Amino acid sequence: MRFEDAEENLRMFYWFVTERQEIWYRRNILKLPREEWTNDEILKKYKFTNVYRILDPGTYYLFDHIFNKGSKKEQFFNVFVYRLFNRTETFGFIGFQTIDEYDKGKLLEKLTMMKNKGMKIFTSAFIVTGQKFAGSPYKYVNIVEVIDHVFRNLDDLYDEVTHADSMQECFEVISSVPGIGDFLGYQILLDLTYNKIVPFSEDGDWAVAGNGCKRGLRFIWPDLKAKDELDAMIFLRDNQFKYFEEFGLDFKFLHYYWKDYPIKRISLSNIENCCCEFSKYMKAKTGQGRPRVRFVPRSKPFKQAF
Repeated sequence: MRFEDAEENLRMFYWFVTERQEIWYRRNILKLPREEWTNDEILKKYKFTNVYRILDPGTYYLFDHIFNKGSKKEQFFNVFVYRLFNRTETFGFIGFQTIDEYDKGKLLEKLTMMKNKGMKIFTSAFIVTGQKFAGSPYKYVNIVEVIDHVFRNLDDLYDEVTHADSMQECFEVISSVPGIGDFLGYQILLDLTYNKIVPFSEDGDWAVAGNGCKRGLRFIWPDLKAKDELDAMIFLRDNQFKYFEEFGLDFKFLHYYWKDYPIKRISLSNIENCCCEFSKYMKAKTGQGRPRVRFVPRSKPFKQAF
């Protein structure tokens, strides 16, 4: 199909991406008050993740609490632990898991303590398996079984991922772990590109189109076939400069403000994420639904992770 034939839909997509990044820029670089971040009522009201995944607080957390500790293999293991809960408060409570001191029983004790105190263990941001690997009615007990499986197979998993010949091969190893699956597997894979455990970039020529991304792509190309989804994402990535100029959009690329950020465009993985967020926006705009989470600004300032 001719991707360029959807001009008005492309205009809306690139406008959305630009406006979402403009919110980040006005908030973090210009330090403007909230009422000056955007005039768009949907973006004012609901939560949308950043254009750059690395700017999201949940990703920032990796640099502060995982990537600066232990060995590379321990960091690898702790990315699994963190993302299986995807809640910074939970990871902070259970702590960084070292290979020498990891103990399944102690991990269960800490999580049970959280439950008994009425503390929230999981986030709603990521889809985590609901399978009962331990046969327990409590999700956290079953997730500990997944974590323990990763630990018991840590040497083999780490070796397979670090010696993979492609990003797709890394993904297949990670997502095949019981309880991980495609969505969470791709998120873990992206995390591992940041601390160079995986010798590939978030901006290669391969990415996984999640369900939200698939919906976003079809707001641009309603008749898009499944076999063309990757090519469609690559088209959006490769033609961004052309369309920003053609549509008169002033996109604030991250490397302008973060000098060590290595990628000088919106990466393919971030395009995938933007398509998912675009789907949420367009559903609200066209009256087909609304995002689940209202926007509540946090006071945490922008900082450079690298």
